[in-house]
Amino acid sequence: MTTEILDEERLKSIEAPSDFVLAERSKRFVNLLVDTIIFYIFFIAVAVVFILLDDILGSSYTLEMLDAPILGRLLSAVFYFLFFVCLEWALKGRTVGKYITNTKTVMHDGSPLTFSAILKKSGSRLVPFEAFSFFGSDSRGIHDRWSDTAVVDLKKVKVENSRNALSSLTDQGLTPAY
Repeated sequence: MTTEILDEERLKSIEAPSDFVLAERSKRFVNLLVDTIIFYIFFIAVAVVFILLDDILGSSYTLEMLDAPILGRLLSAVFYFLFFVCLEWALKGRTVGKYITNTKTVMHDGSPLTFSAILKKSGSRLVPFEAFSFFGSDSRGIHDRWSDTAVVDLKKVKVENSRNALSSLTDQGLTPAY
């Protein structure tokens, strides 16, 4: 039996938001790794563009700004915040990493992600050592708890032990989680 990714139509057919299964920590780690790499690629590309513009205009403002310890860190934090806000808003709760792992961010009750939740989630990612918040007993990190969101696995849904529910899910190519 092959397992398919839930598309938007299949997501609508799931009876209740509580049917979702939280994404495993390993998938969350892959999301972090992939998204961090993508962030640095974009950040470096934007910096290169500004440095080239400085060269064309005959100034060195961008290099001076990036060399300033506090200003450089502030600039990278703002860019990091905006990167995740834009990405999760445009992709409706997903990032490149989440596409790879077949996961999605939703509100904790299973409803679609709100813009204010995206702002809270992206802002709380700037908290020092926030990534270590996943090592506790709660598999949701600070950025999930503060924004009241959850990252769910789109390949798995919870089901009751009824033959009809199990057969309906397997007919759709989904893997039941118990």
